[in-house]
Amino acid sequence: MAEVRVNGSRPLSFLVDTGASSGTFLNRALLGELGLREEAPEGMANPGGEVQVGRIAHVRLQTGDVVLENQTLLTAPLSSFEPILGRHLDGILGHAFLSQFIVHLDYVTPGITLLDRAPSDGLVLPLVVIDDMPFIEVTLDNGGRSTPARVEIDSGSFEALGLNGRFITNTNLIDASARKFEERGIGFGGETKGYRTRLAGLRLGSSTLRNPAINVTTDAGGYESKTASAGVLGAEVLRRFDVVIDYPAHRVILRPNRFFDDAWIEDNSGLRLIATGTAFEKKVIAGVSATSPAAEADLREGDVLVSVDGVMAAGRPLVDVYQMLRGATPRQLVLEREGKRIEATLKLRPLV
Repeated sequence: MAEVRVNGSRPLSFLVDTGASSGTFLNRALLGELGLREEAPEGMANPGGEVQVGRIAHVRLQTGDVVLENQTLLTAPLSSFEPILGRHLDGILGHAFLSQFIVHLDYVTPGITLLDRAPSDGLVLPLVVIDDMPFIEVTLDNGGRSTPARVEIDSGSFEALGLNGRFITNTNLIDASARKFEERGIGFGGETKGYRTRLAGLRLGSSTLRNPAINVTTDAGGYESKTASAGVLGAEVLRRFDVVIDYPAHRVILRPNRFFDDAWIEDNSGLRLIATGTAFEKKVIAGVSATSPAAEADLREGDVLVSVDGVMAAGRPLVDVYQMLRGATPRQLVLEREGKRIEATLKLRPLV
């Protein structure tokens, strides 16, 4: 996240999203507060469905010491993402803004810095920008075969690797007998359909990451419409590197950080949670995947998660609650259902 001021406003929380090719977005809910008026919104196709997007011209943006005049903002109903993130989302810094700079993504501190010059060391990969989307070439290893793939660098995606179903079919990357777990994802336009599975390896130049879980979307639209792309490379891979995207020089520089050898962060529960309330304090089950540990424990949509192994969920960041549901150790849950408290044992296990 980055602090951004719009026309001298209070600091606003913007998601840094290299995959936001359409532009820089402002949450439509802030128009009144900021005294801004949008042009008539029009439908824009996105993963999960169409989104009504407006436009505001001649805006002043400031982040840190960088000030840009006469910028164009797009407006969209970003408030719908806040329960999923468990925090306020005032806007999205996308390609239109980021592509003017050398962008340093630091996942250890964490933070974003706009650099005067790129570092001289690290793994250098060519960067190709197509239709305002930044791509690099990677190699996917599976079943004894190596498959080259052009993937979009997408810091706004929380997964490791999201691939489109057409690419999987055309390359025979995933064997028909491979273990798959059907699940729904979240795109800019709503829910997406697909499945999770696993590859033997992902190579970025000379760096290899073993056994990554990947998400495959089977929906039409979204990744499916991006003919130049196999899919997206998300934050679960990017966070393992000190990332510099040198847009002016058309290159990406990667330096492994202390997270490089971390175990993959992936859901072992089959739960989808949201955070509600004025401070996002209440953690509510928004979905339960079939045949998952959550389904076997009879957890239900609408249940309120009170505690995990005696640790209260209320008031904790949503990401921390998800972290308590990782691994393979059984968790003792307390929930509220229809005004009553119930207990359940969640027997976590790898889903793929």
